[in-house]
Amino acid sequence: MSGQQSGQAYGQPPAQYSSQAQPSHAQAYAARQKAAQNQAPRTQSAPAQGGQAAARGQQPAGNVRAMGTSGLAVHPTSQPPEQWPAQWQAMWGKVKSPSAVVWTYWSLGDDLSGRANAERGALLRKIIGSLQLPAGSSAFWPVSLPEVAATAESDAGSELIAAPEIFLAGLRRVRPRYCITFGSKALRTFAPDLGLAPYTFTQFLGHRLIALPDIDILLKNQGTVPAVIAFLKTAVTLRG
Repeated sequence: MSGQQSGQAYGQPPAQYSSQAQPSHAQAYAARQKAAQNQAPRTQSAPAQGGQAAARGQQPAGNVRAMGTSGLAVHPTSQPPEQWPAQWQAMWGKVKSPSAVVWTYWSLGDDLSGRANAERGALLRKIIGSLQLPAGSSAFWPVSLPEVAATAESDAGSELIAAPEIFLAGLRRVRPRYCITFGSKALRTFAPDLGLAPYTFTQFLGHRLIALPDIDILLKNQGTVPAVIAFLKTAVTLRG
């Protein structure tokens, strides 16, 4: 499926990842083909059944377009990490590079800066654990950070401020095979013109960029978490 079905609420899983009644395979295929023809840039949903390309860990042929830096609305900063703002230098020092999988979402900056949400952390561990990824293959790289981090005296800190140029520069240095992004707010910070809907992916800066519903929406609607896991198992072919 390319893009989001008309009338579908943001974050609602496609039928092939839901336990609800599904259309026939022929109807679903026709709908995907029609949607793909009307999308720009062209993106592709992970297939409900893994094909030979997925089994080999390759990008399926067809509706996936590679995007180089010339097509970016936001460009990575050319500054090296030692010239980044202090809070970003500190965060970069915690990132394992290279890593096969990068995870990000808008509130990750809070979770890594002394304002962690225990429920978000538990949900993320559940999702990652279900994929059975190789040990040490995941890295967490935020799209935004507070200018003032929380301290032992105060957990307030400051509001999150996006730094998409630094995020993209870090992403290129990590060199992941997959970048998994929860929520349109995070996605729009570094790829505002991409228009990637949840439960779809595209090729972006040499890796597969995967879009999912916002993690806080998943927390409020835990019934969709199995659909997220099912989708990721088809979109991410890395296994331990």
